[in-house]
Amino acid sequence: MRRRVAEIYHFAVWLVLRGCFIVCSREDVRGRAYRPRTEFKPLPPHITSSSGSALALAKDLYDAEDERIRNLDDKARSLLSATSILFTLNGGLIALTASWAIGAYRWLLCGAFAFLLVTLFLLLGVFFGINSFSQPKLTAPTVLQLERGRQHGLIRDYMEAAWKNALVREFLIDSYRAARRVFLCSMLLLGTAGLVVLFTDKPTEAVVQRLLNNPDFIRKVQGPKGDPGRPGPPGPIGPKGDLGPPGAPRIQMTPSTQRTPPAGSTLPPETP
Repeated sequence: MRRRVAEIYHFAVWLVLRGCFIVCSREDVRGRAYRPRTEFKPLPPHITSSSGSALALAKDLYDAEDERIRNLDDKARSLLSATSILFTLNGGLIALTASWAIGAYRWLLCGAFAFLLVTLFLLLGVFFGINSFSQPKLTAPTVLQLERGRQHGLIRDYMEAAWKNALVREFLIDSYRAARRVFLCSMLLLGTAGLVVLFTDKPTEAVVQRLLNNPDFIRKVQGPKGDPGRPGPPGPIGPKGDLGPPGAPRIQMTPSTQRTPPAGSTLPPETP
């Protein structure tokens, strides 16, 4: 199972590197170093050096190779810091602009976020992974040779270590180059997203419209309802209105239609 996971990881690294136009093989990714194009050629055995100048030169070449790797580490750390900052800021922008109605802006931010994630994968998973470097070994035969004034073995060890470290350095350089290319793509997308926001007013209008349609927001802005105030003075009398339409004619009752109560009654005459 562990071997299967390692194979999947190596395949993913190889796929990302190839997508960044880095020419490498899966064996190079698995060994974290390029395969040598030529064989290592040490000094011939008949060449001896006892003055120490050849040994000093071999050691200087080894130290120079080690210094190149350290300088490359510093550049990768700077790129990692910039990527981490932009990764955090980009995630915050995606969360804060979730209500914006510009589709292009959202896609550009998501694309930049994905590129930054790939950059972190290349730096943390590939460049700052477990790399193997070589160095000379101080063994008993080497000590005996040095005591006899023979420096051929130690010179060969320095040369071979510098040669192997150069193969690892070339692989790390390509990994850093791939991470930088992806980082530049993310910067391009972020800059394009900024230009889209600069020349578009729809996000502000969309936010305002959404806030106006939110009753909870309106209620919080208006605050609680206050106590009723004192009644104001009566207003002035308005102008006289128009004359209304004439009413229905009035019916007059004639005396003949009234009923007279009987004699001796106290009731008034009854009108039908």
